[in-house]
Amino acid sequence: MAGASDNVIEQKDYSKFRISAGMGGGYRIDKVSDRLSPGEKDHVKKMKWGMNVEIDGEYYVSESIGIGFASSWFRSAATLTVNESGISSSIKDRINLFYLVPKIIFGGYKDQGWFVNASLGYLGYYQKLKGEKSSNKLTGGTLGGVYGFGYNISMTESISLFFKLSFTSGVLSKLTLTTGNSKKETIDFPKDEKEGLNRISLTVGVRFKSR
Repeated sequence: MAGASDNVIEQKDYSKFRISAGMGGGYRIDKVSDRLSPGEKDHVKKMKWGMNVEIDGEYYVSESIGIGFASSWFRSAATLTVNESGISSSIKDRINLFYLVPKIIFGGYKDQGWFVNASLGYLGYYQKLKGEKSSNKLTGGTLGGVYGFGYNISMTESISLFFKLSFTSGVLSKLTLTTGNSKKETIDFPKDEKEGLNRISLTVGVRFKSR
């Protein structure tokens, strides 16, 4: 006669909830327009490099498949010197790209091992240009995608270190310009001059898990 314990199906024990935070660098890979002056080209090239911050939350429905949200923030900054009528002035340029979206994870449960993820959602753009006597803002948004892969390294039972290489894609067809007096104007880009938001990012971070 079989005992009660014979009818018990063994359940695998794994962490269902995880949150991760990481920081690294990013590089925007789109080509610089040939219509810009040499000085403007140099400035745009400086603005291609920036800091990347990521915060993700995940819930695992099995050991290898999870759902959650992904968020990232990319920031670049530089100062542009302009010369008008023999008078030089400086313009502080700040660009912020932010991304927030639900995501699907494959193989990311492993405390140590490779993982792959992909997501599709909102990619926002915010740029502030501040001169000595003026301040303008450029804002916009588009559908963007993030595709990444990386490696988890187990440090303790509840903490893992991860390294991730990711690619963010997106293109803006228009921006809204807001001047210092709050006047707004829509800027539509020509087909061959759209603002590319494509970038490659390398992130190092920590992943916390709980049951």
